[in-house]
Amino acid sequence: YIISLQGAYFVSEQGCQTTQCEGDATGDGRVDDADLLVVLFQFGEFGFGLQGDVNNDGRVDDADLLLVLFNFGCGS
Repeated sequence: YIISLQGAYFVSEQGCQTTQCEGDATGDGRVDDADLLVVLFQFGEFGFGLQGDVNNDGRVDDADLLLVLFNFGCGS
């Protein structure tokens, strides 16, 4: 058997989180300084489920930082 997950979401106490803004690490619908801080504090970490891994590739790196910076101000 091959199991392939598509359209999966991390579930929080508030339920499934979906955001309109790419780079929204905090799940509040905005990309702001709080998201930037999450990525910076987790920069260099790896593993799935990290809040700062906004592109969901299993590591918090420059790609995540760029997503936050390019979308900074979205949802404000």
